[in-house]
Amino acid sequence: MRNKGRIFFLLIFMLVNAGTQKFVPAQTIPVFLSNKYSLYLKVLEGFKAQFKGQIKEYQMEGDIKKGEFFIKEIGSKSPRLVFVIGPRAAQIAKQELKEDTTILVGMVINPFHYGLEGKNICGIYWRTAPQEQFKVLKEIAPSVKKIGVIYSSSYKEVIEEAKQAGYTVGLDIIEKEAERKADVAKAIKKLEGKIDAYWLLPDPVVANRIVFRKILLSTFTQGIPLVCPAQAFIKEGGMFSLDVNYEEMGKELGKIANQILSGKTSAQQLKFQYPKKPKLIINSKIIEKLGLTIPSSLLKKAEKVYE
Repeated sequence: MRNKGRIFFLLIFMLVNAGTQKFVPAQTIPVFLSNKYSLYLKVLEGFKAQFKGQIKEYQMEGDIKKGEFFIKEIGSKSPRLVFVIGPRAAQIAKQELKEDTTILVGMVINPFHYGLEGKNICGIYWRTAPQEQFKVLKEIAPSVKKIGVIYSSSYKEVIEEAKQAGYTVGLDIIEKEAERKADVAKAIKKLEGKIDAYWLLPDPVVANRIVFRKILLSTFTQGIPLVCPAQAFIKEGGMFSLDVNYEEMGKELGKIANQILSGKTSAQQLKFQYPKKPKLIINSKIIEKLGLTIPSSLLKKAEKVYE
């Protein structure tokens, strides 16, 4: 009798607990890509590795009309969540989808420039946090007090955020606006002699080969560090970058999708976040030329060191 009683109470306990747990059925969500760029596909691979459901890919290949056709098909099925990769796909999704569909965004540098705001929109920036970049700069070059930056008007929000981030680590942001590549030379001249370091944004006006070389030459002439947004610039002479780890970003986005679909969180709660696991890339030769020393703690963290 005692054994029967124990079994009875065990069954009751299991039934009660089963009622309190949330089981998420396998779900198929649309993945809407702006293009087939290799970095976009790396993010998608990371997402697939982490997401618990199934996906259906829609590839607009840079074609707006094709994108509009796909998003209407996606919208007709009223999905709970759509994962979009790239700014064009994100903009089309924002314009066409209803607010009861969550739009999860990846690979957009400045979402607010594209109007990607709303209670149903969240994601991860395609750039690393300014504060984290400035912390690394201060570890390598603690005497730096003023850091210069050239930007276009589409990056005003980024600059305002950077000013706050700089304040927390004792850096003043000295900014100059340039709307066209032709305006950059004047902006570089205005910054010379007024800054201790330069911060290169992933802004198309400045983050291109021609302008980068002009900025690089200016920093070499002044003997000041150049902080860059990606590994490619460090190979060419930048001091360091906190680059995005694309597969890890995809995994983070996959986790977010799982959490939203299981009801643990929402786009309104999450909004936009920074990548959690950026890659530290260092050019030790440039650091030595500037008379600086790389802390051993940073060397251990570095994914790549150019010598």
